[in-house]
Amino acid sequence: MQEICDWWEARHKSEIENYNKRLYPIPIEDLRQQLRDDDRSAWLMLFFIGATHTMGRTKHEQHRDFIRYCVESGWWHTFSQANPKDFSHQWIEVLNNYLDSLNDNTEWYYWMEKYPSIYQISKYLDDYRESFLRAERLQNSFDLQILTNPRMASDLSGGGVDPPPLRMGIGANFVIRELVRLGILQATKYVIPHCYVPRKRVRRLLKYIGCSGLDKPDYRSSREIFEFLNQQFQKLEIDGNPNFHLCFDIPFELYDIDLPRVRVRPDLDTELYDDEDFFLEKPSNNGDFITLWDGRVIPRSYL
Repeated sequence: MQEICDWWEARHKSEIENYNKRLYPIPIEDLRQQLRDDDRSAWLMLFFIGATHTMGRTKHEQHRDFIRYCVESGWWHTFSQANPKDFSHQWIEVLNNYLDSLNDNTEWYYWMEKYPSIYQISKYLDDYRESFLRAERLQNSFDLQILTNPRMASDLSGGGVDPPPLRMGIGANFVIRELVRLGILQATKYVIPHCYVPRKRVRRLLKYIGCSGLDKPDYRSSREIFEFLNQQFQKLEIDGNPNFHLCFDIPFELYDIDLPRVRVRPDLDTELYDDEDFFLEKPSNNGDFITLWDGRVIPRSYL
């Protein structure tokens, strides 16, 4: 832990600069100002990237480049307009243009499956923005679901806010972390525990250090990470709190370390990192076999 803290203290400025470039298709200062100005394009961008956290085996750069593709195609302008129902013909035109291009380019097919989510975010963007911004005003510990599902918020009942829930999993941690990191939200003692995005690489390193309960991506794991890091800082007598210059989990995502592999089944003679790397499904007639990370096929019952 001390090694990671020292590394981040020495390298965080250059590391976070490169991270921002991989994450967003526009300069980070432009994004910050546009979020402050309630620019719909910027807020849509933030929520969309949050929603991509439900997509497996993808990288930040791919989501960034999809947004760039949409901007260059003129689609992002359509997505960013208020009252998308009034521009339904433009939304259908985007789909038609994309489908017509499939013979030559299927690169963004996985992302276009998010089209209903993009429409939902656009339609209720003002409601979702206000829901997340109210986090700094909450005076008690809260569950992130009251931000992603404003219908659950008792203080908003009867206030006319009734958008459907945002399905983004740990992307909710990402959105609230970015709002704090960019100075849009205050880092209150009730907000901070939600700012650690439990991505696979983050969980892998923290599990190696000794944090338990991180077997699966779960937005509630952020609080466990926060409590674990607090304990580690106290144990090692490290000054300050474990927000790492308001970057929270980012050092654990970027820190380069060759972790020892963990043996899963002695009888398989196979070493793997964690369950997300164990296997990929292999098509078969009866579904009784799976393919391991190294290409070997074994009966499903072995696991």
